Amino acid sequence: MTGFVRRLIIVLSSLFMLCASILRRTVDYYTNRGSLVFSCFVDFSKVFDWVNYWKLFDKLLDDGVNSKIVRTLVFWYSHQQICVQRQSTV
Repeated sequence: MTGFVRRLIIVLSSLFMLCASILRRTVDYYTNRGSLVFSCFVDFSKVFDWVNYWKLFDKLLDDGVNSKIVRTLVFWYSHQQICVQRQSTV
């Protein structure tokens, strides 16, 4: 399970990077057109340290979430990797 949690953290980091990219593009879009952009962020990182993801996936299934979606989430959480590049080093 420890390897799974490590990979899950990597997946969450990947999702964060995707969200940050989308946010950056959205802010650029509106600021380039002269609009003001306001945002608020909440750090939930410590909350995820205590989540049992297998129970979460079971709960999603119990609540009627499509099994294809749940299987996709399980795959993402267990197979993703991330590589961080800082300046010219990886």
